[in-house]
Formats: sequence, structure tokens, C-alpha cells
Amino acid sequence: MKKNVLMVFAAAVLSAIMGLSAYAMGWQQDSAGRYWYGTNEDNSQWCSNGWWWISGANDSLMKCYYFDEQGYMLSNTTTPDGYQVNADGQWISNGEIVLIAAPEQQVFLQAGFDYTPYLITDQGNSDGNGDASRNQTADETGEEERLQKLQNYRQDLDLALSKMGYLYSFDIDADGNTNIELWKTNFRLDNAKMTKIVPSVRRIWINTLKPAFSDLSSSLTETHDMYGLDGTCVVNLYTGDTRTLLLSYEDGECLYDYVTD
Repeated sequence: MKKNVLMVFAAAVLSAIMGLSAYAMGWQQDSAGRYWYGTNEDNSQWCSNGWWWISGANDSLMKCYYFDEQGYMLSNTTTPDGYQVNADGQWISNGEIVLIAAPEQQVFLQAGFDYTPYLITDQGNSDGNGDASRNQTADETGEEERLQKLQNYRQDLDLALSKMGYLYSFDIDADGNTNIELWKTNFRLDNAKMTKIVPSVRRIWINTLKPAFSDLSSSLTETHDMYGLDGTCVVNLYTGDTRTLLLSYEDGECLYDYVTD
């Protein structure tokens, strides 16, 4: 299950976004009543973009929380990947809070690690070394494997996109349908219009710019397919200033071209 990015900004930016001053590491609440979790002493780093295991004060057990892109905890809702969290933001299954024994006295952990050996059963049984007693059906095992696959894909996709030189966002639903949005801030709408009018610029678009983005889309689709996910992989390119759609690909096939369509 789950995905995560540790967003790093200056403490001043954090204060501006969250609307409060820096406090010691841990749970914080802004003036609007929203909770977030700082992961270093000056809270210039925090949990965001998915699931995190967090333990309470002097607590050897960890609970799992979902944080949005801005770092705010979700509560009393269904998360984007289809799981339930209670009023306190804790992941619940069949009405019960999911608990793990904190490995090596960790206070917080990104949810991409293999938590299953630390999982506490309904009876709370654990041998103290992280080997929990578990009665799992084949369906439960398959579901955990599917969720772990989704989580690994989220992490790999985020890492790949962060290195491509685009502004980006993406969404992956519980079925593996992926929607990726990319922006080029140095390609304005007037540039795009020129490609429709000036033959030489149009040739550059057709022969260079579009093939490059087509290769990028194919690479992202291959990453999606490599994980054996169901659903489609949509990749859209926008101008950075006007959010005008320039190119749209689905499973590697171009569905829309601003210049030629």
C-alpha cells in the first residue's frame, strides 16, 4: 500500500504555508485546525504525499496516517488509494486500527518499507522481535502484494519525474490508472501558436519536440506496465503559464496534438 515523498523547504516557507511558527519535531496543528507532522527539529521537513507509520510518545506501537501533497493529515475519510482513516487520521481495517510494532525504536517511517513482519494481530500477539503471529487468507496476501506493488510504483514514478526537468503532478488510483501532468514553464502559449503559423518552427515541433515527448511518454508507460498494473497510463504536457494542453498520450499513443490537430 502506499507512497511517500519527504518535502524539504526552508523553515520560513513552512511557516508561511502552514500558518504557524516552528516547533519541536512531531505533531503540529495550524490555525485552521489541520494536523501535520514535522520530521526534524525545526520542522523544515515533514510527512507528505501518502502514508507514514508514526508512533506516539513513549509508544512502541506505530499507526499509519495519510498526508496530502501539502503535508496535511487526512481524517475520517477514504484516502486516494481507497483505504479508510478514522477521525484521528489512523488507518483502520474492519473498524480496527492497524498497528505494527515499531522496528528498531523508530518514531516515524515512510510506508514503502515492508511492514508486514511487524504487523500486530487482532489479539495483539508479537514475539517482541517483529515476527508477528498472523493468520492470513490467500486473498489478504494477494491484496497486500498488490498494494505494495502500487506503493513501489508510486515511489519509482515520483523519483523518475523529479529528474526530468518538468514541473509535474500525478495521480494513481487503487486500480493502477495513472494520470501524469507535466508543465514546461519556458514554452508559452505564443510559442505554441508560432508552431501553427511558421513552417520552420512547425517542423521543429514535428521533428524534434514532439518525438522527444513521445519517447518520454513511452518510457513512463513502460514503467507502468513493468509493474503489471491494470488501468491506463495518461501523460499530458501543458504550457506552464496558461495550462494549455499541448500533447496528450494514453498508453503511449498520441490522442491530441495542439499543433497538428
